[in-house]
Amino acid sequence: MNNDNEKKTKNEVDFERGMREIDKSKSRASKKAAEEQHEAYKSEKERLEFETLLKDAANKSAASAKSKNRVLNNFAYRKDIAQIFRQNNASNGIDYKRNITVRYSSINYNHRNNGDLSLNALESSLNHSARLEEKKRRVEEWLDSQSHKNIYYADGKYLAHQDFVQKREQYLSFFNEVQQAANNKSDQKNRSDLCKYSRYRSSYFSKIKKLLPPTYPEYEKFIEQISKLEQPKNKTVDLSKEPHSASVDRLRTYLDRQYQQLGLSPKHKANKLRVFDNYLSHRLKHQELKASSANRTVKNLNSTSISEQVFKIPHRHGEFKSIDKKKLLESCVSFFEQNFDGAKIKLAALHADEGMNDDLETGLNAHIFISPGGNTRWSEQYLSFAQKQAKTHYSEQFPELATSIDPSKKLPPQILVACGQILQLSFIQHLQEKVFNNHGIGIKFLEEKERSDFKNIVGMIEESMPLHMRQQSRWNMLNDKSNELSQNIVLQSEQLEAINCVTEKKQKKMLEAIDIWKLQPTPETASLTLFQLEMIDELPEPVRTALLAEITSFEQRNNIDSDAKLSNRISKP
Repeated sequence: MNNDNEKKTKNEVDFERGMREIDKSKSRASKKAAEEQHEAYKSEKERLEFETLLKDAANKSAASAKSKNRVLNNFAYRKDIAQIFRQNNASNGIDYKRNITVRYSSINYNHRNNGDLSLNALESSLNHSARLEEKKRRVEEWLDSQSHKNIYYADGKYLAHQDFVQKREQYLSFFNEVQQAANNKSDQKNRSDLCKYSRYRSSYFSKIKKLLPPTYPEYEKFIEQISKLEQPKNKTVDLSKEPHSASVDRLRTYLDRQYQQLGLSPKHKANKLRVFDNYLSHRLKHQELKASSANRTVKNLNSTSISEQVFKIPHRHGEFKSIDKKKLLESCVSFFEQNFDGAKIKLAALHADEGMNDDLETGLNAHIFISPGGNTRWSEQYLSFAQKQAKTHYSEQFPELATSIDPSKKLPPQILVACGQILQLSFIQHLQEKVFNNHGIGIKFLEEKERSDFKNIVGMIEESMPLHMRQQSRWNMLNDKSNELSQNIVLQSEQLEAINCVTEKKQKKMLEAIDIWKLQPTPETASLTLFQLEMIDELPEPVRTALLAEITSFEQRNNIDSDAKLSNRISKP
């Protein structure tokens, strides 16, 4: 019986232990679920906050809707290239104590005369890169006293600043050629006529749909047949030639018969048929102009005239005097010469004159101006390069570039972002291997949290804006620093004035307390006076010594009792 009780008690203990374990498991699972829910909430909150920050930065800083959308797309479709580049460096054994971030951007200027990517913007950038003094803006873009350190590449030669300046006009003459091509009179007339007849064609196509009234029994069938004329596959069909001309004649005869049944007058019928004939005439003229546009010097004003590649080392990384500037520029140039066969580098410049001041050579930056050249558009070369690099080095990270992509069509934003990131990765990897490895310096990309910084977003948005309009320009950096120093000086002056005021009041109280003690030097007044002398130990030593000597002299002259002496209660200097 006792054994049964003991056994039962043991079973109960085991049962309770098991229940406790189940409760613990439930508690852990519940806690884990709560933590996961909290993390999901936190992640969603951070995402929403970042989207708000990004849109706010874009709205405040974008020069145009296009530039705003470019940055929004970049953040929407970008891959974590910081991790990709870090893995590349690790596989190549690159691990240095000193690591720096750099800035790289591409600006593709079109053939238009106005806009944030226009020829005007290109001219401004060229003037800046070539250090054209008379074109220097009101902002402090560079330090003239340091420009002799700059290196240039033009006409296939590397030039010191003084050599480049002597023939600067000659080296920049390619811009005049680009401008003349963009403003070719024959091209302008072709574009104007093409636009005009495109409008006529569209307008008259709308009109021929109304050649029969909507209430007519065969109206739906008529609209179905007419609509085929402007289907994509039929847009270029020449209706004046067989076998299509016969179909057009039958359609015209059909309309004539329908108008007779409707009882239209000869004049009214002729007007209706003239609308049909005008459509055919404008369609044919538009087709002829479209075909002749292939002979234009610049086929599309939105196509890239010059692509500018910009590489910058931020000021915060300090000086880089040890880096051979010519070697750095040679590496920038060689990358594009090796990877873009159809393109030609018109100008490249390495600037070492944008430091914080004459004594600090910070903020090295390079500008490379590339002409697409030949008959291959820059967008096609850009896509071709990215696809080759993706296939060779980044097939897992950029699978979207492994598919067949038609370069003649407008590329979707995710493809454009992928191409841009691969160009950035490849260019920076090239500089890492050719230049920075020799100096034990590792390049690192901004991590995702760093890229989300407001100033970084603004800097990306403002890349194509005029220098004086940028928040992230060198001039604004120096101006902000100057304003910060001025504000600090004002603040410190106010603080000093407040301290002086308090000190003056304390000194006044201290002297009054000493005068009161002199009138009645007793142990009680000495203690009270000492309480008033709270700042005596804070006085400069010479002042404190002089004050103590004055008090001691008074005590000696007046034979003050030892207990009433004030000098005994003041710490000696």
